[in-house]
Amino acid sequence: MKDTWSGSSARVTLNDIARLAGVSVTTVSRVLSGRSGTVKISEKTTKKIMEIAREQNYRPNLFAKALRTNKSHLVGLVVWDFADPYFGAVVVGAQTTLARYGYTAVLSDAGRSETELCAAVSRLGDFQTDGTLVIGGPADLSLSAPAVARDDPRRTVFVATRNPHPRGASVIADNYEGGRMGVDYLITRWHRPLVCLRPEESNYDVEERVRGMVAGAAEHEYERSFTTRITGLGESGGYKTCFELLQDTEPPLSLFFFNDVTAVGALHAVRDAGLTVPGDVAILGFDDLTLAAHVNPPLSTIRQPRQTLGSHGAELLVGQLKDISGERASQTTNETVPTELVIRETA
Repeated sequence: MKDTWSGSSARVTLNDIARLAGVSVTTVSRVLSGRSGTVKISEKTTKKIMEIAREQNYRPNLFAKALRTNKSHLVGLVVWDFADPYFGAVVVGAQTTLARYGYTAVLSDAGRSETELCAAVSRLGDFQTDGTLVIGGPADLSLSAPAVARDDPRRTVFVATRNPHPRGASVIADNYEGGRMGVDYLITRWHRPLVCLRPEESNYDVEERVRGMVAGAAEHEYERSFTTRITGLGESGGYKTCFELLQDTEPPLSLFFFNDVTAVGALHAVRDAGLTVPGDVAILGFDDLTLAAHVNPPLSTIRQPRQTLGSHGAELLVGQLKDISGERASQTTNETVPTELVIRETA
């Protein structure tokens, strides 16, 4: 039966398969979609159609199917910053889960811009995506709530940041508790002056972490030995900030960084200054990126289950799409995923 379709360089259609099988287009459509309904199609005919489709490398026209069913099985993923290694595992978790439900992810980078984030959500809606996952975002998106809601706020789920829409859902890590438990550990373990380092440009995660840090210091009545300080971004920013800090602050002290990458930069600065970690300076990061376990010495940190965040966000979105289509009763919700203290060798 092979090579009977002379137009092999063109896209194979239902009409082509119907002609080769000697049946109607309707019969082919019912067999390939698995929806024969009450119509009886013989096993012989079904097998023949399936063999022809396989031999001719038939691929369904998803755009035509989307027009017919009003479902594209595409989901937009708008990522706050592709360059930030934090988001990689979140995206992997989301994509893996979406694929399990038959969805394909379409990625877009917001480039740390709220304007671009809203524009990306709008563009993905124009492409007839069934829903959108927004992964990360600025500290306050309340003014952009109408822009990210699409035609139904249940079509947009936020991951690693709060959904600004009052009826919208989100999946976040417990950054507040992560900041609080990190400060609690550093004060209890080291009893030293404590500096918490945060970036000048903020986002929801950072604000929650800092809020938890401040609360942790207050619990210990440690305010006189606790300060916050702005740090540059990346390893170079952490290195420069720590180097400057050591010029005007006498060790021993403890440093709690808002993420692992800047903490690694500080680790290098301490060693270049001829000091020891954690003997002179204890260092704690946040996120537990892959690099945290492989620097020398291995970095103590607050772990976020990043892949779990992405996976749970995708699960939540798929559920809400079922709500919209009437496949289940509405169950819109929010979820907070626990963080965990990981003690290695720097603190």
